Amino acid sequence: MGSSKSTPDLPEGLHEIRSPWVRSFLLVEQSSIGRQGIVIDTGLFGHTARMDRLLGCLDMAWSDIAAILLTHGHLDHAANLAEWKHRTGAPIYAHPADTARLRGRAANPGWSRVGARSMAAD
Repeated sequence: MGSSKSTPDLPEGLHEIRSPWVRSFLLVEQSSIGRQGIVIDTGLFGHTARMDRLLGCLDMAWSDIAAILLTHGHLDHAANLAEWKHRTGAPIYAHPADTARLRGRAANPGWSRVGARSMAAD
């Protein structure tokens, strides 16, 4: 079972979404237009429900996410990319070497077709 509460050793404004296999993060900052978040990795299946809970606890909405940053394009870090892009409308930042895979235009060695489709962001 995962957790979506901040870990005490994380800097202020950085919130963790944890599962047994991977961690995602939401970095929240107060700006002149209100609170905005940056997602770092979208995680595996199940992270969407955890992000829903975290956003609710922070009194934020999916529309408050300003960007999605992927550390790399492996399934365990980007499985929810397409759905979160749809929910947020936020731009995606990823290494150019992952672009074709994240757009669903390159093979995903060892990954299921379901996982590959869930990552395709356009």
